[in-house]
Amino acid sequence: FLVTSAIKSLFPEKKAKILLLGEWCKCNLGNDFLNSYKVKVLSHHWEDENKKIKDYNYIVSVYRRICVDLSQLLNEIHGTNFSQKYWEFLLFNWLMNFMVTIYDKFYLINHIKKYNIIGTKSIDIHHDDLIPKNWFHFSQLSQTDLWNNYVFSVLIEKLMPNLKVTKVQRKLEKTNLKKVRFSIDQEFSFKRNIMKFISYITSLIKSEEKIFIINSYLKFYEEILLQLKINKILKVNCEFDYKEKIEINKKLRSIKFSKKNDDLYTVIIKEFIVKLIPIYYLEGYKVIDSFTKKLPWSQNPKIMFTSNNHLGDDVFKIWAAQKIENNIPLIAGQHGGAYFIPKISTRSDIEIENVDHFLSWGNKIYKNSKIIPLFNIKSSQLNIKSSQNI
Repeated sequence: FLVTSAIKSLFPEKKAKILLLGEWCKCNLGNDFLNSYKVKVLSHHWEDENKKIKDYNYIVSVYRRICVDLSQLLNEIHGTNFSQKYWEFLLFNWLMNFMVTIYDKFYLINHIKKYNIIGTKSIDIHHDDLIPKNWFHFSQLSQTDLWNNYVFSVLIEKLMPNLKVTKVQRKLEKTNLKKVRFSIDQEFSFKRNIMKFISYITSLIKSEEKIFIINSYLKFYEEILLQLKINKILKVNCEFDYKEKIEINKKLRSIKFSKKNDDLYTVIIKEFIVKLIPIYYLEGYKVIDSFTKKLPWSQNPKIMFTSNNHLGDDVFKIWAAQKIENNIPLIAGQHGGAYFIPKISTRSDIEIENVDHFLSWGNKIYKNSKIIPLFNIKSSQLNIKSSQNI
C-alpha cells in the first residue's frame, strides 16, 4: 500500500505492508504508530550525484523553454508586450523551485511502477485551496502535507491511472492551511514593524534616490549611513504587501500553453503551472502593478541594490521588472552562506542569470564576470568612506 505523506488518515489498516515515498512520510507520527506496519522507505533518487547532475541539466533545459512560452502567454493575458527578461525576472525564483519540486515527485511516481502497489489514499481537496498568493505563500504552502499530497494524487492519476485511489475527507488536516495563511499575515516581526514605521517617516522626504537600496543585509544604521553617503538623504526602504483580497479567475486558470512536441514531464508541468501559478502573477498582476506605482520608492534610479527582495518580494519584483525593462541595472547581494558550495544549484545559478551583478561573500574569483567578490555583508563591520566611484 502506497503512502505519500505524513497524514495518519492516508495509512491503511494496521499490520499492512506499506511503501513510503520518503522519510518525510514518518514526520511527527511516532514509532508506536509506525511499528504497527511493515514499512519500506524509498531512498531518494538525488542521493546519486550523477543522476542529480543529469536531472539538473534536464530541468534547466525545460525551464528555458517554459520561460519563452510563459512570457508569451502572460503578455497575451495581460495585454502587454514585455520582453522575456521582464517576465523571467518576475517568475524565476518561483518557477525554478516549482519545477524542481514537481519533477522530484514526477520521478518518484514513475519509479514506483515497478512495485506491486495495491492502492493508496489521497485527501479530497480542490486545487483552488492550494493556489498561493505570492512567492512567500508558495514557499510555506509547498511544505505542507496537504499541498504535497495533492501534487502526488494528480501525478498518480496521470501516470498510474489504474491504481485504486481512496479519497479521504478533510478533517483536522484543514487547519494546516489556516495556520499557513495566519503565518503569512504575521510575517513581520516587531523589529520589522519598527523599521517599516521609520521607512514611512523617511518616505515623507520627497527626493529622488540615485541608487535605490532595499534590504541590503547591512546593519540598520549602516544602511542609513550608506544612504547618506550615496544619495545624500536620510532614507530607509522597506517592503510593502498588497492587503486586498484577489479572487481566483477560473477562466484564466483554464488557459493552455501551446504544444511543441513536449515530453511527458513538460506537458504535466505546464498543466501544473496554470493550476498553481501564484495569484500575483495571474489574476492580481494588474492591480499589483498599479499598486507599485503609488509606492514611496524612487521612480528613476540609476541602480537598484538588494540582497533579499529580488527573491521573495513579488511587489518589489513587479516594480523592479519595469526598471529592468528600461535597462536600469539590478545589483544583488548574496542571500546566505550556502552559495557556491554544491557543484550545481538551480536557484543560485538562475538567480545570478537574472541580475546584472552579484556581490558574493569572500574573495574567490569566479569565471562568471557578473559575480563580484566582496565580504559577508550581513556580519562584517563596514566602514563607509566615499561614494565617488559609484
